[in-house]
Amino acid sequence: MNKSFITGFFIFGLMATSAVAQGTEPDVGVEVECTTVTIKSPDGCLAASEFLKINDRAEVSVDHIRVGNDNQPSNRALDIGSNAVVEALMIDVIGTVFDRNTDITVSQLRFKRYIEGFSLVTQNNNLTPDYLRSKIETVPNLPSVEITTREITTGTTNYTLEANTTRTLVPGRYGEVIVRGQAELRLSGGGEYTFKRLIIEDAATFMLEDNSVKHTLLVDKEFRWGDRISTRHFPNSLTVYTNHGNPSDSTTQMGDLSINGNFTGKLYAPYAKVVLGNGKIYKGCLFAKNIELHQDSEITGTNVETKRVCECKIIEPVNNGI
Repeated sequence: MNKSFITGFFIFGLMATSAVAQGTEPDVGVEVECTTVTIKSPDGCLAASEFLKINDRAEVSVDHIRVGNDNQPSNRALDIGSNAVVEALMIDVIGTVFDRNTDITVSQLRFKRYIEGFSLVTQNNNLTPDYLRSKIETVPNLPSVEITTREITTGTTNYTLEANTTRTLVPGRYGEVIVRGQAELRLSGGGEYTFKRLIIEDAATFMLEDNSVKHTLLVDKEFRWGDRISTRHFPNSLTVYTNHGNPSDSTTQMGDLSINGNFTGKLYAPYAKVVLGNGKIYKGCLFAKNIELHQDSEITGTNVETKRVCECKIIEPVNNGI
């Protein structure tokens, strides 16, 4: 319900109340119709220090999108595919925006350089230069996206969980932990867990025993999140930081950090290209060097609410021929 409708309804309500108070009947009646709707609260965020690519039919509904770095301004900082849907309260970009027939809803667009260093390539008739100029706020000192990196001290105890086995870990330092399909990893209690590598394979189970406290996972090298993972935790109860993709680490060829299944939480990957798989849903905040959302994937805020929404229906007086 938009603000003008709410205001009009409020004024109409005052008029109707006044008429009743004076002993007269209003000219029209009001019938209230209520429906239940699901509202996605856009409190998530996307930040990429180099580029963000949103492929065809992907959906983004977050509070803030930030892309770009002064040290390496990108000629393709934000690339939005055909029929993608992007909803944000604010979009900050250092670099060039490419758009292909995309439905963009944004209350504020901010670019560091609109005349120098910024250009728009678009096939969206609604996203015209005049529209951009009406929305844009040029910020000469818009800060670059910078994600603080950190060194991680890990343990030496390794675990490989085979199918139909379960292991519970307490906060502490571990080596390589690999969870095979049909195996279950449980984290007991909030706190900090460090890993050399953490691999959650397809069809594995990952559980937090206490969802009311924060669990921080620090992964020094490779982090993988497979498809069809059975998991249950609250959005703010899981934070993952990983040095996946660190160029100074020549011990393994890690490749992209693939999120192949639905994920809820915060993920920080300052060295990695994070790829969200086709049709997958990510709820929360994502910070990375580069981000690519594959076709039909979705990233949203963490708060999804179901609300009862009521609207008034105006009933015209019945003409009885008098």
